[in-house]
Amino acid sequence: MNINIRTMQPSDLAKVVTIQAEAYENHFLESADVIAQRFKLSPQTAWVAELDNEVSAYLVACCYKLGKVNPFNATFVQVEDPDCLYLHDLALLQMARGTGIATRLIQMAIIVFPSLRLYRCKALKSFGKNRVSLNIQY
Repeated sequence: MNINIRTMQPSDLAKVVTIQAEAYENHFLESADVIAQRFKLSPQTAWVAELDNEVSAYLVACCYKLGKVNPFNATFVQVEDPDCLYLHDLALLQMARGTGIATRLIQMAIIVFPSLRLYRCKALKSFGKNRVSLNIQY
């Protein structure tokens, strides 16, 4: 099993939408247009994970102010003097579960932004499909 973490590219957006659809219930799905806008605004805070050369997971984050949360399905806005890296969306295909991909994506965020605290606004125990979200604050 080979895992490769890299910066998301525009060509990955269709696969990201597919991963999101498998990972979340319908009411948690965000539009492809919003995902594309977020990537365009902050490409340095979006990563994909390839499992055996197939994009199987992604992490979309944004540099923000602690306690300021981007609304669901809304475009990111740039803030002055960010003090945290807001982990907005982390999702993976079912086949990638248990591989350590989620941990590797978060580790990449820490490596790229070592001076910013990681922040996830809320931890949901389940999205109805046995999915778990992370609550990480450093």
